[in-house]
Amino acid sequence: MAESCDGTSTACPADGFATAGDFLAALAGTAGQPAGSQVAEALRTWLDQPGVPLVHASVRCGKGGARAVVRQERLLATGAKDAKAAWIVPLCLRLGALEGRRAETVCALAAGPKAEVALPFCPDWIWPNAGGAGYHLSALAPADLPFLLPQLSVDEKLALATDAAVLGQRGSLPIPDVLWLAAQLSREPDRLLVEASVRLLQGMGPERLPEHEQRHWRGWLRRTYGARARRLGWLARPDDDDEARALRRLLVPLVAGEGEDAVLAGEALALGRRFLADRRQVPAEAAWPALEVAALHGDRELFDRVAAEAAKATDVAERARWRALLGRFGDAALAAAAVELAGAEGVDPREALATLEAALGGGGRDAAWNLLTARWDGLAARLRPDEATGLMVAAASACDARSRSQAAAFFSPRAAAVDGASRALAAALEEVDACLAARAREVAALARFLAPR
Repeated sequence: MAESCDGTSTACPADGFATAGDFLAALAGTAGQPAGSQVAEALRTWLDQPGVPLVHASVRCGKGGARAVVRQERLLATGAKDAKAAWIVPLCLRLGALEGRRAETVCALAAGPKAEVALPFCPDWIWPNAGGAGYHLSALAPADLPFLLPQLSVDEKLALATDAAVLGQRGSLPIPDVLWLAAQLSREPDRLLVEASVRLLQGMGPERLPEHEQRHWRGWLRRTYGARARRLGWLARPDDDDEARALRRLLVPLVAGEGEDAVLAGEALALGRRFLADRRQVPAEAAWPALEVAALHGDRELFDRVAAEAAKATDVAERARWRALLGRFGDAALAAAAVELAGAEGVDPREALATLEAALGGGGRDAAWNLLTARWDGLAARLRPDEATGLMVAAASACDARSRSQAAAFFSPRAAAVDGASRALAAALEEVDACLAARAREVAALARFLAPR
């Protein structure tokens, strides 16, 4: 590893380049320490190996005092763990005792697969990422979450939610526990925590359930977020602050669309039709999300009106937006009609791209796949590398074994011709593998968790 120098630093050799070792020596010198100091060696462990550590922290109390036992391992994308990788982790532990509500923070460098950190008292709880500022994942024990969560600050809860999302997607935290955490955070007054709860749902949703169980997922969404979404409603109020507007954009389309809330979905259809009749009647910030929800349950009449808007739009970005909306129609026949329009003679490939990407994630997947594979060479030649890559990833991302097999067989030999596509495709297929494994492993427990009580 070499970094270019501007010639002004004493850490730079005469030829203007520095190695990683030169950089670490300069860093240690700035800290007033020798080149092989703990500061330099700690940073070296982050430069010399990929990934991020998963940190486990437990407490041992005895005659010799209280100590935190810190173990680390590298969590691989597949969910497997590599105990050989070892960082020197800058670690700040938050610990507390219920009696007197005592809480303190202890910081140390935890080196190697296992380390011990002296503690000032024997705590009732411990969290290995004080302030949520650490560059590591924290292992989460499901049994500890109900007790630990109320002890944490907003920043620490955000870090915990991030850890839970990664661990859940990798199979290291049971999905019912991830969704339990999402439900707890959904009730928080802080908007960022509500947003974190929704992010926890990514990769945890209906794609992991058989079709006949998906109604329970929709019911869980309504039970968890519905009351708050209905209070917010689709349209802004004069007394709304930035927090309310942000939550409205987040929760109302989720509950109305994926949650299939009858009240909000009906309002979305009405607002969409009013906007199509006269755009002055509905603010655009409400109209477009409402139209996306309306399309999921829309009929032929709504489809034809959206198609007419796409045909007459003169602005390229707006036309692409209408075409993407066509691809969102949930009815399979209408989704197939959208794909047919995208493949019509004279349609710009980038506008077709908007429809295809939307259709690949919904009821038009089969029609979109057939068009995509039949015309790939012509499409790819007219798209930027990032656009072609995005289309491959969209086609490869369905949590379905047949779709995964199709995408791997068709795109793997073609991705090499598109800059950056091979790596992106491999990552997408790996995510699908994780989703399929989670479905097989946890579908029964997830169905039990989601079922109405």
